[in-house]
Amino acid sequence: MITKVKNRINTILSHLIENTFQKLMSLGLTMRRRNLEIKCSECGKLIFNYVKYGDGNLVKCHKDRIIEDHSEKDGKKVKCSCGNVIGRDRPHMIKMKGHAVDLE
Repeated sequence: MITKVKNRINTILSHLIENTFQKLMSLGLTMRRRNLEIKCSECGKLIFNYVKYGDGNLVKCHKDRIIEDHSEKDGKKVKCSCGNVIGRDRPHMIKMKGHAVDLE
């Protein structure tokens, strides 16, 4: 029961954040936008092409911003083809594991 409530709260917060961001964009108040190639830190293979907004660290990848997905799913684990676990699958995003990927 508690897990369902937490998931529902996370979903609502994600939608609120996205709606707020879209309103800011319509007003011309935009954040820095970057297209990133996310590669495996173990083998160097391309995992995602991703559009990132803002200057912060890559903590999570929103699924609607992933342009190309070359990852493999094993239950809730998101992996490179070499077997390196790069994150955990969530309803609207992939929570990235620290130091599992390199950015270009």
